[in-house]
Amino acid sequence: MNLRPFDDGVKRLAPSGQLRSDLGRNELSVWSRGRNVLPFPTRPNNIGGSVDEKLEFASRTLLIGVGATLAMDLWASLLRAFGIPSLDFALLGRWLGHLPRGRWFHESIAKAAPVRGERLIGWCAHYSLGITFSALLLSMFGLSWARSPSLWPALFVGVVTVFAPWLILQPALGAGIASTKTPKPFFNSVKSLVTHTVYGFGLYLAALVATLILPAVQ
Repeated sequence: MNLRPFDDGVKRLAPSGQLRSDLGRNELSVWSRGRNVLPFPTRPNNIGGSVDEKLEFASRTLLIGVGATLAMDLWASLLRAFGIPSLDFALLGRWLGHLPRGRWFHESIAKAAPVRGERLIGWCAHYSLGITFSALLLSMFGLSWARSPSLWPALFVGVVTVFAPWLILQPALGAGIASTKTPKPFFNSVKSLVTHTVYGFGLYLAALVATLILPAVQ
């Protein structure tokens, strides 16, 4: 088999007429059925990171989000043990169930017509939001933070998320902005702030646990 055309082609690509034995990680040399195909460059997938990094991002987001939301739920259970009520997620599911019907705001969500499966809908939405805010944290501070977590970024995101219930959910459910229509608006607003601060601590602790479970992509 005559390899001279292939050798000549490679020599023209190599500097100073020297033949390179290693064409580089991003070049591919193909020899197929006696046909000569010159090396050509291939571009690595740098858009949004490699596939492995995207998988790591998704895995850490899921673990951190679920863990932090679980910490929030444990805190709510502790409050209920002391007679301090927290949001019934069936009401959240009821609100979501009325959205397709064009009903965004209610005078009192407790008086609205029940929705089939509202409790399950509410709990799924609750954890979905927790995972979404976890994704926000990793989007802001990157996988480098998730691989070596520090408290303040997690606490910052946790505290900022309180604006979601203050400005969106509570008015929509009939409680007013920052619970202003409830009998104890200041107490309820502070309770929401503390609960989301606990969520922030949960983000940090869950990220620490995730470092023990998930290896970093090299």
